[in-house]
Amino acid sequence: MYLKVNDGEKDFYYSFDESKTITIGRGSSNSIKLVCDGVSRNHVEIKSVDGDYYVIDKGATNGTFINDEKLETDKKAPFNTFFPVLLGHHAKVYLLDESNLEMLQSQVEKTKEFLADQKD
Repeated sequence: MYLKVNDGEKDFYYSFDESKTITIGRGSSNSIKLVCDGVSRNHVEIKSVDGDYYVIDKGATNGTFINDEKLETDKKAPFNTFFPVLLGHHAKVYLLDESNLEMLQSQVEKTKEFLADQKD
């Protein structure tokens, strides 16, 4: 699974094993730590179930939205490449089409390098 996360200013790319549950939020225990306005400590989970993807809001204070519809807390909502997930006020998460794997893998590597440079 490839994800693009936009924090309101910059795009970040991630790759994950299909069977893994991905968590996104401000907290350091998340698969993707996203510190930006309106994102809760434990904002959402993204799960893969038999090749389908789902987003689950984890009680985020500022909500989670798909196509302007607010998700209910702890309820699975289908996630696809058509509509990004809005976290809080500005952050967006996109499920990416894997038709150009070489480009996606290159973007994932650039994200890893950028994030590693930020820690130094």
